[in-house]
Amino acid sequence: APLREVNELPPSPRALCRALQIRTKASGPGSSRSPAAEYAETRMSALDLKTGFASCPSGEKIAYAWTGSGPPLVMVPGWLTHVHELWSHPAAASALAAFAGNHRFVWYDRLGSGLSDRDRTSVSVEDDASQLIAVLDDLNIDRVDLIGYSLGGPTAIEFSVRNPERVNHLVLYASFARGADLAEAELMDAFVAMVRSGWHVASSSLAAVFLPEGTGEDLRWFARFQRIAASPQLAADLLEYQRDLDVRELLTDIRVPTTVVSPAVGQLITMDRARELAAGIPGARLVTVEGKTHDPFIRDVGDVVEAILASVEGRSQARREAP
Repeated sequence: APLREVNELPPSPRALCRALQIRTKASGPGSSRSPAAEYAETRMSALDLKTGFASCPSGEKIAYAWTGSGPPLVMVPGWLTHVHELWSHPAAASALAAFAGNHRFVWYDRLGSGLSDRDRTSVSVEDDASQLIAVLDDLNIDRVDLIGYSLGGPTAIEFSVRNPERVNHLVLYASFARGADLAEAELMDAFVAMVRSGWHVASSSLAAVFLPEGTGEDLRWFARFQRIAASPQLAADLLEYQRDLDVRELLTDIRVPTTVVSPAVGQLITMDRARELAAGIPGARLVTVEGKTHDPFIRDVGDVVEAILASVEGRSQARREAP
């Protein structure tokens, strides 16, 4: 049975393994699963997914997963996360397979979200960076190529500045240094109020914002994903945290090779903002990909994944760099 939309999921290894088990029930006339869901499960079933929990200094448990072999490639969580459901969209399943092709690809749920402990009471970029450290240490990973997309970007920036000896390459996709640049304060406050008052309706509205090119099935998938990944309280808290976040003063201190990847017509992160972000980081490159979808894993993700992999692998990219 698919995961239910609940506000609490027990953060035990047994529960995580049950959640991550690939469901292989045969399709047929009585099956309610779509061909897209069948495709995603087929792609994921071919991967050897491994899971675990890292402990924070304060004792909370962080759910993480990995697959593939090779140099470690770690993705910092965006807004909401769920170590299994994140890849249940067919485009996302293709991205996961590509990331794991030549790398040990690692991802995790920030505290309060997904299968990590749900009783998080405060949010800060320093705390998010400490969670990344806990995951790396639990996996005995010393150096990584790091992906920070959306809200994961400031965390990746914080970590790279404080721990440059542990980062080979930093890739920022559709990310930002100042959260206030994403939307007017009044609009953000309206979304926060909507999330707190009606998570079901708000998740559908936010899906349309994040996926302007999404199909009806894409939007339904993302709305459901949000409700599975987090409670309305955490979702609203993270929106407020994002609104007030500002790591611009850290940009000039980044001393690791950095690539900023941006949709050519970004709606939440415009090209002007992407250029400002890249210009603020010493030696950073700015690479554009087609489209305007903010979430990198719910679209034709080939360009996005290739841009990220080409950056960390030092390959030439068959796409234009932004002027």
